Amino acid sequence: MAHSRSSGTVLSQSAYLKRLIAIVVLLDLCFISILVISLRQSRIQYEEQAVISTRNLAMVLEKQLVGIIEKINLTLLAVSDESEQQSAHGTTDVQKLNAVISRLHARLPELDSLRATNAHGDIVYGVGVDPENIKNIADRDYFTQPRNNLNSTLFVSKPVLGRINGKWNIVFSRRINQHDGSFAGIAFATITLEQLSKNLAELDVGRHGTVVLLDDNFGFVVGHPAMLNKIATIGQSRPSKALVEQVKAGHTAGTYRAIAGVAQIERTVSFRKISTYPM
Repeated sequence: MAHSRSSGTVLSQSAYLKRLIAIVVLLDLCFISILVISLRQSRIQYEEQAVISTRNLAMVLEKQLVGIIEKINLTLLAVSDESEQQSAHGTTDVQKLNAVISRLHARLPELDSLRATNAHGDIVYGVGVDPENIKNIADRDYFTQPRNNLNSTLFVSKPVLGRINGKWNIVFSRRINQHDGSFAGIAFATITLEQLSKNLAELDVGRHGTVVLLDDNFGFVVGHPAMLNKIATIGQSRPSKALVEQVKAGHTAGTYRAIAGVAQIERTVSFRKISTYPM
């Protein structure tokens, strides 16, 4: 009888331990499941927040750049109008035109230079122009495009190395006409890539975030943080497949996930075309 009771007790303890282990395992599985669900929901929330943040930052940057470009356009129109009005009276008053250019330039601190040429491409008007050392830009596309198109609007160049300041610039230009409509030269303004980089740096993109400005052929123009400008080559084209596909499909804004950036890690990327301009 004692042996029977002992065997029953051992079996009872064994069953109890098995049930206890099963309960513990079940609780662990429940805990792990809850943790996995929580982490998944947290990831989804962070991804959604990343999408919202990148879209908003891209929108802010686009509006900022469009604002700068539109001010530059109005400034160039003012220079062109002044030159054309003087031409209508028979001759250009260099001193007066330079004074107008100087005044307009002072109102746009973003600009590195504001100048005008004659019909041959000689830079003859503007602050910092040396009459004894005239530079010619007749071979530059921002000169030839307005020259060859009577109804040309604002032209925006790809990055070019300036012949006066020796810096990498984006050049904005407009045609100037004689009183009879013939070509008289161009008014043009330059903004350095260094200045554009400062504009990008004003955006808080987070510790690991990046922002890059590309031209219409996906060539690198400028980026933030600053180390991107040291690593990337101006004009270099290394866009993600997702970006190329979206742009070629006609999208002017969008968001996607892709391996991107210098570190080549998966990122949430939002892009926007800069209004009607080639950036």
